[in-house]
Amino acid sequence: MPASAVGTAGFGFGLAYPVLLNKMAEVANSEFRTLAVMLMTAFANIGQFISPLITNGIQSAFHIGSIQGVFFSMMMMIVVVFMITACINLKGIQIVYANRKSAKCSSRSGQRTG
Repeated sequence: MPASAVGTAGFGFGLAYPVLLNKMAEVANSEFRTLAVMLMTAFANIGQFISPLITNGIQSAFHIGSIQGVFFSMMMMIVVVFMITACINLKGIQIVYANRKSAKCSSRSGQRTG
């Protein structure tokens, strides 16, 4: 079962990677295009190298018996980080919306009605 999951994830990454490189090349300025693609490729390879070290470290630190437990704990950490990030972004959106709303109200109060 884990082998099929890893194979599916690898197949998906293999399909997505050229698309991501192409989008990176489209978004980057022409003078920094080579640097942007190089950095993306470098960090993808560094991530592939570090991933087993991180999973083995988590497995050793928390005395998890199987790799499934490691992936589950990593999934839970990602969910927590996502929730924290979403809350921070929502709070920022609310602040921006409140500032815009108060700016509109103050500009209306400064106008005279005829």
